[in-house]
Amino acid sequence: MQLLVAASAAAHDAGIPLDDPMNLFIIASSLVTALAFVGIVGAFVLTALGRAD
Repeated sequence: MQLLVAASAAAHDAGIPLDDPMNLFIIASSLVTALAFVGIVGAFVLTALGRAD
């Protein structure tokens, strides 16, 4: 929830209107995509560290 608030504040500062539901959907889907990417990279890193031992 805090990520969504921070992303909304950043979008507001960038001049992106938040009254359009599509803009909120784009912000939320971007956050989900970023979190999924971090999870995938983390899985690769943990796998690499596991094999390095």
